[in-house]
Amino acid sequence: YLAKWDGSQGRKLVTIDGFPTRPEFSPDSKHLRFGLIGQDGATSLWEIATDGSGLRSLLPGWHQNAETCCGRWSSDGKYYLFETVQNGHSDIWALEERAGILHRKDTEPMPITTGPLSYHEPDPGAQASRLFVIGEQQRAELQRYDTKSGQFLPYLSGISAGQVEISPDGLWVAYVAYPQNTLWRSRLDGSEK
Repeated sequence: YLAKWDGSQGRKLVTIDGFPTRPEFSPDSKHLRFGLIGQDGATSLWEIATDGSGLRSLLPGWHQNAETCCGRWSSDGKYYLFETVQNGHSDIWALEERAGILHRKDTEPMPITTGPLSYHEPDPGAQASRLFVIGEQQRAELQRYDTKSGQFLPYLSGISAGQVEISPDGLWVAYVAYPQNTLWRSRLDGSEK
């Protein structure tokens, strides 16, 4: 829906399968871009004109196994910055929106960050030369609760892992190691990893 700031004159722009998120006006207020969480849970970026016409996927076919979301325009409107998640790692990319006098517009997004941290929530500063992001590196310490001492103690030497599952026979443990997001299996004492 689109409405005036006071909620009056509301009108439906589009009905779309999935869950639209984070609408963002273009700098000229002629288009809206938004994230879409599909029925399968996958995320993508979409655009529609503020008159309700021209609904389209912003990056059809780009990085087939990547999820895209959370876009924002740079303060000068030259770039559209967005988050891409691929293989459990998140980076910020930019899509050039306007070409310069001596520069042709790029049609493919370009990476702004490239690990080792995962980067989220691009927030362009008031100056076009600045971008604020959240950098994250997943870490954990695997612990167990000791009922005798009433304390949490390191488990499997306190490795950086989570999402633990003990096998039904009680002989094996499976877990996801952080920040690699790799799946491991070992004996309960950590042997035969």
